[in-house]
Amino acid sequence: MLRPLLGSLLFVVIGVAIGVGLDAARQELSPRPEVEMEQVRRDRLLRYAGHMRALSVGNSHSLAVDFKAMDVPGYHVWARGQDLFEAEAQLHDLLPRLPNLEVVLFAVSYGSFRRDNGACDDEERGMVRSEWYASQPHLGLIGDDVENWFQGAMTRGLVVTDHWEPVLHALRKRLDGVERKPRLYRDLMTDDGQLVVAPGDFTPRSPEELDVDARDLVLPRHERLQENMLENSPDLEERAVACFERLVALLAEHEVRAIFYTPPYWPAYADGFDADTRRAMEAHMARFERELGVEYHDFGRDPVFVSDPANFVNSDHMSPVGARRFSRKRLLPLLRDG
Repeated sequence: MLRPLLGSLLFVVIGVAIGVGLDAARQELSPRPEVEMEQVRRDRLLRYAGHMRALSVGNSHSLAVDFKAMDVPGYHVWARGQDLFEAEAQLHDLLPRLPNLEVVLFAVSYGSFRRDNGACDDEERGMVRSEWYASQPHLGLIGDDVENWFQGAMTRGLVVTDHWEPVLHALRKRLDGVERKPRLYRDLMTDDGQLVVAPGDFTPRSPEELDVDARDLVLPRHERLQENMLENSPDLEERAVACFERLVALLAEHEVRAIFYTPPYWPAYADGFDADTRRAMEAHMARFERELGVEYHDFGRDPVFVSDPANFVNSDHMSPVGARRFSRKRLLPLLRDG
């Protein structure tokens, strides 16, 4: 009886050791680009941690922030499609490492309180919690989300679709005495951590194109994802509200000013977004302002910006031109007032 048990245990131990070794080899020789980019992004932030005064946190609607336009020493740590739960894990990790941080600019979207990537199993989503775990493994597990964490750990190095050819190629170079050069991310990430989420050269789009983008692409996708998440997690909104309250307490604990804001959206997006979800967000933020003293600014329909299509790269993301204008006209005065 004992011998079969020992044999099974030995088999498991050897299997785990092989898996860990292969994963380490993959990360050393040819890591996934998005994994390596996030590591470069974080390393760059921590290298200048003592100089950082501001962070841009949240999802890709944080493209509205341009630190250089405001001449503020800040850094972007937001992630594409990031929900409140992921932002909380990120801030828990970063706040103790940024001793001179003064302010966090946190993008609050209309659907922020009805989003949980860990509850989404939509195959066409393109953003899943497992991918987030793969790109930011240092942040650990969120709640009891073991399944997504395990998938992320596996796809970070072991389960890949390239048949390990880049690893073998990199290994041959190593054996030939050629050191692997780090990738360059000029087209995907700026020096202050800002990511590019929309393709092309940011040529301004026409009002008609932005209307079509909202009606046919962005809004149907957001609605489908939200329905999927709420179906899989009926208590999602309650958990998101509790998470937001923890975020506020965490920032206060570190004596960091939090400016929560909703950026400008193209009118077709703002008008077409699910009204019940938008009103729920507004009600939550009003209560947080009243009961917790939260600072919140809603620029979603700001007439200064929403009438000019040049301010948008698509219906719910500001263009570099729009971000520069918005940061100077709206965010910079808030920072000065603080």
